[in-house]
Amino acid sequence: MVEAIREMLGRMNRAVGARVEITLRMDQEIHAVTSGIGWAAFSIVREAVINVLKHSTARNCLVALRTEGGSLRVVIVDDGYVPRQPRRRDGHGLANMAARAEEVGGWCIARPGRRGGFIVSAHLPLSQETLLYQESTGNHGPFGQKVYRHPNCR
Repeated sequence: MVEAIREMLGRMNRAVGARVEITLRMDQEIHAVTSGIGWAAFSIVREAVINVLKHSTARNCLVALRTEGGSLRVVIVDDGYVPRQPRRRDGHGLANMAARAEEVGGWCIARPGRRGGFIVSAHLPLSQETLLYQESTGNHGPFGQKVYRHPNCR
């Protein structure tokens, strides 16, 4: 997963040239992420960065992956302009990112940044123990939404 994300972002950086600089930051522990969680993270990063390239005026995009409390945190932040009037939503990108996270028992949200730009944030549990802890404690996402366990997640 680590190399796949690195290669994908490298290709994207080459394709857009100087228009947007995409930066990747990762914890050392990321290499231990399993394939199911890794695939979800890869899909979320791909969709979020494609959205930056297609819909944003951003000059910079940061992709950060870190392990935290038994979970993988994925954050994509750009510095583009966010219009006051939201654009028509013809695509399914935001819903697809949320679905990828839910498939592994996590969550993903996207929202405008406080100082402009856009933020995509995902929380992906790394183990069954983390999922059980979330369920037993009633852990919620960052805006109060319940963290649901997808029926296909073991």
